[in-house]
Amino acid sequence: MIAFGYFGETSSVYWSIVWGGVSTLGYLAIVYEIWFGPLARVAAASADEEVVRSFAYLGYFVLIGWAIYPLGYMTLPFKVFEAQHLNRNLVYHFGDVVNKLGFGLAIYTMARRAARLQKQHRRQLGTAL
Repeated sequence: MIAFGYFGETSSVYWSIVWGGVSTLGYLAIVYEIWFGPLARVAAASADEEVVRSFAYLGYFVLIGWAIYPLGYMTLPFKVFEAQHLNRNLVYHFGDVVNKLGFGLAIYTMARRAARLQKQHRRQLGTAL
């Protein structure tokens, strides 16, 4: 995905659609694995609600957040960024910050919540004995 995206960024503007399309296949493969692959079936079969919910949140994060990259490659020939007076690299960097920071914060928040619920569950088991 990254290698083909690089070719899309560095080749002539009209080839960016081709390389962006090939790069998008990698993105779609990742999205497929998250939503329909073996890992999705394992997460869906989990008895822990937090695992199922967290996996869905992270799946949406990848589906929506990562879409900026293939869309960016394929908009080069149409000069979308220039028409909006936007620096393409600035848009990508903003996307990187949102995706990486947001993904990390989402994982951290979900892990903290799962730990808190697990602690409450242990307390309840301790008082029931």
